[in-house]
Amino acid sequence: MIVLKRTNSDDKDFQKLVEELDKELAIRDGEDHSFYAPQLARICNPCQ
Repeated sequence: MIVLKRTNSDDKDFQKLVEELDKELAIRDGEDHSFYAPQLARICNPCQ
């Protein structure tokens, strides 16, 4: 069963998901990951 959960960046499960996605992107991006990650991989609530 799929469960939808409204959340924000304070949620521990959300933070874990972001960590896992960043690991996956590091693999897919290869050497380019160090260029993209600092710009795009951040959690903010709300972003400035």
